[in-house]
Amino acid sequence: MRFSLKWALALTAYVAFAAAALSAPNYGFAVTLWSASLLAACYALLTALASTGRRRIIAAGFALTAMMAIGFLVLLMLVRARAPWYAIFVDEAKIGQPLQTIQNYQMVIRQLSANSSAPGYSTNLERLETGYAQALRLHAANAISVMAAGLIGAMLGLLAFRRSRETVSTD
Repeated sequence: MRFSLKWALALTAYVAFAAAALSAPNYGFAVTLWSASLLAACYALLTALASTGRRRIIAAGFALTAMMAIGFLVLLMLVRARAPWYAIFVDEAKIGQPLQTIQNYQMVIRQLSANSSAPGYSTNLERLETGYAQALRLHAANAISVMAAGLIGAMLGLLAFRRSRETVSTD
């Protein structure tokens, strides 16, 4: 793939959204990052199927590692792994259930806001909003990790392609 300004602009936009999503957590930013990461993986997969030579191996490397990263994240969600990064999903409002998704945070914050006369309301709401911001940051960081894994895979694909060309030319 040749360098062009459109790829530089796309990279700049992605980095800007990533910085915004991590510095000012917003559900829209996190979803945009996931959409961009999934679209990039799909584009790379289609490019790997339709291209030849160097472009094909770079796209295949990107698609393979991005899909592996997505699979790993899905596996973590399905298994409900007990890992340090899951500590942010602790039930701070003492509702009795773990808040493992962004949607659960939104629902509990709405319920708590409706019952503003409850004792400890402001403390619980503050804790929930802090946890919600951390959950959004984690959501954005997971999307960024998929894109980063894809880029590492593309670099590995390029290195493998160059190595195979060197081997063929010396034989």
